[in-house]
Amino acid sequence: MKKREARTGDYSTKKWITFSSLVVILSLICWGIWAGAEKISDSGRQITIGLQGMPTSLDMRTTWNPNAQRVLLQNVYQGLLIRNDQNEVAPGLASGWNESQGGLLYTFQLRKTYFSDGKRVVAQDVIWSIKTLVSEKYPGYLDFAGVSSFSSPGPYTLQIHLSRPNPELLWYLAGPSSIIIEPNKYNYQGLPVGAGPYVVSSQGPQSITLTRNPYYWSKPYYSTVVFKYFSSSADEISALKDGQIQGACDLTSSSGLPTSYKVYKGLSSKIVTLVFNDHPSSLMSDLKARQAMRLLIDKNQAVSAAGGLGMVVAGPVPMLDPGYQDLTSQFPFNQKEGKESINYYYNKTFTLAYRNSLVEPVAESIKSQLAAAGITVNIYKLTADQWNNDVASSMKYDMVLYISGGSHTLGTWTSGDTWWGYDSPQADQIYQQAIISPDYGTYTEGMEKTAQLIAQGQPADWLYQMQVLGAWKDGISGVPENLTDYCLPVFGLKG
Repeated sequence: MKKREARTGDYSTKKWITFSSLVVILSLICWGIWAGAEKISDSGRQITIGLQGMPTSLDMRTTWNPNAQRVLLQNVYQGLLIRNDQNEVAPGLASGWNESQGGLLYTFQLRKTYFSDGKRVVAQDVIWSIKTLVSEKYPGYLDFAGVSSFSSPGPYTLQIHLSRPNPELLWYLAGPSSIIIEPNKYNYQGLPVGAGPYVVSSQGPQSITLTRNPYYWSKPYYSTVVFKYFSSSADEISALKDGQIQGACDLTSSSGLPTSYKVYKGLSSKIVTLVFNDHPSSLMSDLKARQAMRLLIDKNQAVSAAGGLGMVVAGPVPMLDPGYQDLTSQFPFNQKEGKESINYYYNKTFTLAYRNSLVEPVAESIKSQLAAAGITVNIYKLTADQWNNDVASSMKYDMVLYISGGSHTLGTWTSGDTWWGYDSPQADQIYQQAIISPDYGTYTEGMEKTAQLIAQGQPADWLYQMQVLGAWKDGISGVPENLTDYCLPVFGLKG
């Protein structure tokens, strides 16, 4: 019996060894086949995306360059943090961070990642990048006005010390001013060396090609991303139909798009704004006149004139920003009340200027709407020089239609040092207190109160927040929807 048990045990052991060996061998074979297939598949994964506005330079460090920033930020260049699709701060080259009580010390842990030339990213690279930005006064250097010093307890640990709390610091650390540059390797004229998931491999007359950074901490799905530039939305639609591109942004309409493409309508951070001249030389310096104008303009008609790409707002804070509130019910369209208010004035002829062609249909809509109330509006389209001379330097017009600065720009409405002349010391005091609050909830509440006061002062009629229209081939996931006019991150795309 014991002998049989021994034989049975011996046989089972041999059988298990044989089976295990086969499993290991088959696993190795399968892994080899899978690894080889993955490598081949990865090298062939390419996506081509249609855009408008080809950058004339890839330098987004020494000059304000939104067209370059749009394709390079988060893709070729990254900072400690990034901004996600909801305009929230998320980990970037830092895997996480800690904030001290009182908001005067931030500690970041860097990931194990590398620049595209293979050099490991260390804390000193971050320190050098920010210090150089500030010393050279490159765009965004004032973002770090409250930073007193940096320290590095270890090569992959960075500490930022502040002289006063700044609840917006993390948001700045996710923006273009905070990209991490390898010391002495930043090429202002040629192809950039960054620490993002991609590297610029070539730039053609109407295209920019990115290829995967093999040293990045996480491998993106597509090994090659081509940004192809077109002169119009119609040309992009044609390219989508022909299969030249698999995705497109900057569309003005989805008309004629095949059903094999999915349309995305996301938010821009920019607001189309009708600014009133608050200087004494203009009737618009009278609060009652400004109120009358706001009552007489139907914002929905303005959106329709813009092709339906807009979300009605009535305040200076865009959606997705801290402090945003829906103020539309406080400043509704009311033609009857508006007529009664404007009839108080003898002069009913006003001037309206604009520069950006995107708002031309909106200017015509405003003229038409005010004409129904017996108001004459003379419209002027300005050149760049005329804008600088007649608006920025000496506000000569009663109203100016322009596209506001975007996210986190509420402070421009409180400073009093603006070309439209409006000043609100009370709003500015609340705003200044909010931006040095150590508590984010208190900061957000301060933004809300500031926005309410500015809206009540009515230096402008914030008509609508712009929307960005894109189309992507069915099956592609990870599509960025919001803020794609500011930054178009592609490392999350799959399919």
